[in-house]
Parts: sequence; C-alpha cells; structure tokens
Amino acid sequence: MKISLVWKNLIPALIVLVLLVFSVVRTRRELPQTPPQTVLIKDADMTFYWNRGCTDKLTTSIKLKRGDSLKVLGIGKPTNDYDYYWVETMDGQRGMISPLAIDQRAVVVKGHSDEVKANIGDTATILGMKGDSKYTYNLKCSDGEQIQATRSELRYLTELELGNYQLTTPMGPYYVTKEKFEILCKSKTAAELEDYFDHAMTVCRVDSGLRMYLNVAVLDTKTGIYAFPDITFDKTDAAGVGDIQWRDSLDRNSFFLKTLPLAGSIIDAGHSLINESFYWYSVKLRELEGWKHYLSIVLLFVLGFFWLYGTCFLLGHIFLSLVPLRYPLIWLNNSAIKWCTTCLVLVLLYVWCVLMFAWGVWWWAFLPVVAYMAISFEGRFMDKILMLRCNQCKSMDSYERIHSELINESLQWCTESEYDKLVSRETERWKTWDEITYRWSSGRTETHKSNERNHSRTTSVRQYKDYKVLYLVKEYEDTYECQCCGAQYKQTRNVPIEQSRELAGTHQTTSVSES
Repeated sequence: MKISLVWKNLIPALIVLVLLVFSVVRTRRELPQTPPQTVLIKDADMTFYWNRGCTDKLTTSIKLKRGDSLKVLGIGKPTNDYDYYWVETMDGQRGMISPLAIDQRAVVVKGHSDEVKANIGDTATILGMKGDSKYTYNLKCSDGEQIQATRSELRYLTELELGNYQLTTPMGPYYVTKEKFEILCKSKTAAELEDYFDHAMTVCRVDSGLRMYLNVAVLDTKTGIYAFPDITFDKTDAAGVGDIQWRDSLDRNSFFLKTLPLAGSIIDAGHSLINESFYWYSVKLRELEGWKHYLSIVLLFVLGFFWLYGTCFLLGHIFLSLVPLRYPLIWLNNSAIKWCTTCLVLVLLYVWCVLMFAWGVWWWAFLPVVAYMAISFEGRFMDKILMLRCNQCKSMDSYERIHSELINESLQWCTESEYDKLVSRETERWKTWDEITYRWSSGRTETHKSNERNHSRTTSVRQYKDYKVLYLVKEYEDTYECQCCGAQYKQTRNVPIEQSRELAGTHQTTSVSES
C-alpha cells in the first residue's frame, strides 16, 4: 500500500518533470551545425523584416551581386511561405532571399497531374515562374521535356541538404519585463544579447553599428502591454544600445498583467523561456495517413495535458509522494500536510495563471480548467493519503475497525432509472471529396478527385423505466484504532437497504453519433 501510494504521485511527477526539461532544452533556435555555403547565381534583393509576422508592411532590403557568398540557415520565412531562404552574408547580416537566386535545379518529389507524376524523382532545371504566378514553375526535365509544377511538388537541392531546418511561425517568443530588458541592453553587446535570448531572424549593418529584430516580447508592467524590440547598436563590439523602437504591440490580457502582484518577477524567471522550437523537429501531421495521423493528434493533446497539469501540480505530487514514507515528513501532522500541500498548489496555480496571461492565452479558455483541477486535486490525491495516515505516529495503513454502533435509522425515497429497450436506430451515410481542376495553356482542363471520405450519422432512441424506490438508511459510527500506537478515531457511514420499488413511468433519450 505504501509503495503504491508513493508511485501514484511520483510517476506523474517524473513524467511531467521530463516533459518540462525537454521543453526547456528545445527552446533555443539552433542554427545548422554546418550550414550550406553557396554563391549567388544572379543579382538579388536580401529582405529584412522588422516585424514579428515577417509581413511586408515594414521591410528594408539591400542589393546582393552575383558571386556573393552566403550561408543558408533555414527554408521558408516564418509564415510557411517556402519561396524564401533564411540566409546570412559573410559580414553577419541575416535576412530572406529568393531560392531562385541560389538554386537553378530542384527534385520533383510528388505530383498532382499525370505529367508531373511521371517525373517524380527527376532533377529538373527551373526555367522561371509561369507568368504572374507565385507558386507555379516552368521546369525542364533531364530528358528535355518541359513541364509545369507547383512549389509544393518541388524541393530545391539546397533545401534537401538542409533537411528539417524549415522555419515555422514563431508562436512562442521569449518574455521579459521592460525594466530587465533595458538593463540587459545597457550591459551586453549584440552578440551577447543574442546568446542570452535567441538568434535574431533579422540582422542588418547600419553605418559602423548593427540593427536587429529580436523575437522577444517585452512587457511594460505599468500598462500590461507587450511590444517587440527593433534594436540599433552604435558599435557591433561594444555594450550598450543606441536606440530601441517598439513594434507589434499586444494588449491581450493587459488588465491582468498590470494588476496581478509579482507578475513582472514571475515573467522574468526562467519559466517564461519555455516555448516551442523555431524549427520543425516534430512529425508533420499533414503528411501522415490513416491511423498514424489520428494517433499523432491524440499524442499531442496527451503530452500537452501533462505539460499543463505539471506546471500546476508538480511540486504537490512530489510533496505527497513523501508522505507514505513516514520519516521525511514525520514532524508534520495531517493538518499541517494539508495546509502545506494546499499552499504549494495555490502558489503554482498563481504562477501558471500569470504565465498563461503572459503567453496570450484567453483567460476564459484556461481559468475553468484551473478551477476544476484545483478543486479535484484534494479529493483525488490528498484526502486518500491522509485518511490512511495516523495523525499521532505517522504510520500508513495501520488502522483497523474495532467497533460499529448503530446511531440512526430513516426512510428515504429516491428516483432511479433502468435501461429498458432500444426503440429505434437509423443510420445515414454519405461521401465527401475534394476536386482539383488544372487548366493548361492550351485551354484543356482536368479535374481530379482526392481525399475521398466516407461519413455516417447514427441516431438512436432508447427507452428507460423510472422507479420510485424506498430505502431504509442505517447510519453507523465506526471506531478505528492504530495498531502501532493505539490512537483511535471515529467515522460515520450510511448503509441503504431497499424496502420497495414502484414503476413511476418511462422516458426516452436520443443520441447522435457521427463518423
């Protein structure tokens, strides 16, 4: 019994601890160990994005010449637009550039039309874009045939060399208060600031200095509003920021962030560094088929629940796992353990709520979950352990019932329902599919069906019998005694005995299931 109670709390605590540590390890935006180094095959613009979403509303650019050397750090800009490479010049500038300035050849990896399918695996030469299209390319295959393929059907040679370094939307920036961020900016160089937070997506040379955009959400604790820093350094190798411009302000949950005590201190702690990785190292769910796709979605929800649960109750589980061992907490009685556990849970809940507010989660989406878990934690874990622990000698599972006394009897009516029969069941079936139409320059069109799915909807009507039942409820007072120290305590229990049952009527329920 003691071992089972220990592991009942320790196992979820260990699982959650491993997940939390794994999350922290994956927060850095790691660069490729050996990024491909290439040269431009034609003149091109290198674009610098000065906003978090990497949209075109605020950009600058520089001209790069044919023959300039570059390091390719990632594929696609953070809006999942694969028509950009994230690159770094030899003088340390980072930005986005068109792959066509680097790669003239690509491998056909899949196809929707028959002519593209026939060339899967072939390395084709890219002749250019098809008219004004942004996604369709004119290709020349190795056998001389010219075809047209979309961007999703191709992989550039440099892209294949990079492997999994595909940029994704930066949903999880680093969080820090404005006060702490300004102190860091005064004491660190540009390289040290990147090392402290993360590699900047955008780095640009400005005169003798440097300008960079960091994916860091800086909180003004007076207003509760976040903004992202566009930083200019007067010198690249000297500490101190010359100018900070604030971009992309966010005011979600600002009322809570400016009102809650110690919110700034909690955000400045290491907890706020737990966020998603900038790269895809996980499985691409859309490319999985059948049961693997659905299993991956279920696993994401399960692991997400462990992470969510652990940030609230990790220390509470570890603390309760020590109770059955007796000696670690022998100096605390049951009442003190209950108060200590409650305080631990409340403190962690408060920290968790502040972090959820900081990360921009809508309060109505998580506060009900927090309330339910906090209320149920006491009954599911704490009360079960303390009921088996002697308050005097702190032994576990040492109580035995030595006496029972009948103290009261009463008659009580209640209503009960029993399943009777299935009245009806109807099933409706239908199919859905996607239609893709291709239009060629000759005017010919082809339509293909894909992603065909079978659906069904079952409506069931069930009948139940309703009964009025009379119970004789006997109330007993039980006396328990600890076999180790002789301490006693009393507990009441009710024993219902059925006296009569009358049919009061019937009712029906309707359920609908879809697949």
